[in-house]
Amino acid sequence: MNIIFTGYRCTGKTSAGRRLAQLLGCAFYDADDVIIALTGRSIEQIVAEKGWPAFREVERAVILELSAKDNCVIAPGGGAVLDERNVQALKKNGLFIWLVADTATIVARLRKDQAGGAPRPSLSGKPVEIEVQEILAQREPIYRRIADLSVDTTTRTVEEVVETIARELKKEETGLTLHPSLVGRLVEREVQAMLAQREPIYRRIADLIAETSAESVEEIAAMIVRRLGPDQADRVAAAIRGGLRKGPRQREG
Repeated sequence: MNIIFTGYRCTGKTSAGRRLAQLLGCAFYDADDVIIALTGRSIEQIVAEKGWPAFREVERAVILELSAKDNCVIAPGGGAVLDERNVQALKKNGLFIWLVADTATIVARLRKDQAGGAPRPSLSGKPVEIEVQEILAQREPIYRRIADLSVDTTTRTVEEVVETIARELKKEETGLTLHPSLVGRLVEREVQAMLAQREPIYRRIADLIAETSAESVEEIAAMIVRRLGPDQADRVAAAIRGGLRKGPRQREG
């Protein structure tokens, strides 16, 4: 099962897609980057030389190839969904995540890209504000129809967007059928992060318990207060209490 990012320009498809792929430990493909690598030309050059129809034909071939992959994250261009063949090819083995942002935010991001030397070819030849409004009006019904999940990126950072997506993908009630191996990777990375944060204190607690002959929770908690300080006592005593309830502590010798 693949995860497909869709949405208008500058809603964060590439940034969020790449970060989610890192989190999952799987491959990430940006369709525009694949097109550039195959043709040796930028999107702007292809459109200037051949026009948008020629670009869409190349895009169609690339998406057909990418749709045959499995367990990866794919970010097609925002206009790829205008061709229903692209949608059907990606839907066969993919979940669509629709990234949205308000018009003002999209315009601001487009202008920032332009100022930074990464201009995007115009879709209509009209001023950017008008173009964004008109193209969004045309495409939003398609985005909405094909989306399995939508996330607003207007005020969220890339990390916040990815955290939201990861959280939703693990919810059974969403009805999303994410491949078990991808769900497993999400959970595994959460556990690893938690253990990395808590391991030092767990190790210290284990050492302290090994050094003491205390039998009761109260004795262990008192020892923790003395050794680790009262700020840690409540949390670790509760954890120990929960562990002791599972069964008697086995002693060696």
